[in-house]
Amino acid sequence: MAVETLPTRDDFWDTIERAWSTIDDGGVRARLLSENAQERTAAAETLINNHTQSMQEALRAILREYNAPQLAAWDAHCERALYVLDREDVHEALDGSDDGFLYTRGFVVAAGRKHYEAVFAEPLKWGIMDAEEESMCYFACHLYNDLFGDWPPKTGISRESFSNKEGWP
Repeated sequence: MAVETLPTRDDFWDTIERAWSTIDDGGVRARLLSENAQERTAAAETLINNHTQSMQEALRAILREYNAPQLAAWDAHCERALYVLDREDVHEALDGSDDGFLYTRGFVVAAGRKHYEAVFAEPLKWGIMDAEEESMCYFACHLYNDLFGDWPPKTGISRESFSNKEGWP
């Protein structure tokens, strides 16, 4: 990425896919889109227990090359992805208290674009109850702090649960 270019939404998802491409998960992530709900749940558990940490290490290596405005923009895309999933129908599918619901949305983002878009479109069909990936929710914020000694600038929205007023009638 050129120094002056800020990542787009597509770039955000591409970095997550690039990080996953370094992990041999034996096809487990693809099973998040299985028609069998038990298979999806087992796949999520396997990813959380065995693969998401390695994916995030690979993601960290990719994002360490970003300058401050690029990393802030990447985090803003992550925050937006979490924010738009902050809806009552998604909560019904994923469950969780305030923090728990944020962490389940963190898993949806960490799992990648295909799973995210499926859950976004049909949460009751594709959502996986209680599959949590807390570290993804503030992943880029922590990296930004490590690299630049501060938190990214505020965007005007919040990734926190129940903050998307349009998602909660």
